Amino acid sequence: MIFRNSCGIIIVTIILASCNLGGYDDVQEWHEATKEIIIEQSELVADSISEQKDPSSGSTERLYYYNHKLFRKETISPDGVIQHLVQYAENGDFAYCTEYCSHGYKTYEGIEYQHKPYGIATWYNCDNGKITEQGVRYKFRKIGVWKMYDGNGNPVEEITYEKNVPLKSYPRIKE
Repeated sequence: MIFRNSCGIIIVTIILASCNLGGYDDVQEWHEATKEIIIEQSELVADSISEQKDPSSGSTERLYYYNHKLFRKETISPDGVIQHLVQYAENGDFAYCTEYCSHGYKTYEGIEYQHKPYGIATWYNCDNGKITEQGVRYKFRKIGVWKMYDGNGNPVEEITYEKNVPLKSYPRIKE
């Protein structure tokens, strides 16, 4: 009888430990998994596209819809280069945002939930595409360790902001 109870307790403990509210051990893991799901859910073929040109800047905003739901938004420069790309998850709450320089290098990438940044945010040098700054954001706040890099992508400084936010408070995306 004691052996059975011990086995039951061990099994329950193992199950609870493996659940970890979504199965993520750290923000990096949450970020990569969430990004992957958003991109996967936004890989649709549009059944309608809306396009609007900004007369002052000459850029074009293009919205892609499937079944009346927005799944992709692009801002395109007058010379045809994507400047800003937002890919939306099925429910529209999660978005993977990417900004680009005029020649195509990525200048920023990060995840938003209900229009607020969450998780790892990364900025890049427009001239060479190397990383310039990276850290974790939680509802517009910088948290934890932020790393700054020189123009060649070499680490030069670390700044520690407020304490990390518990992983369980990050929003969870449905697969």
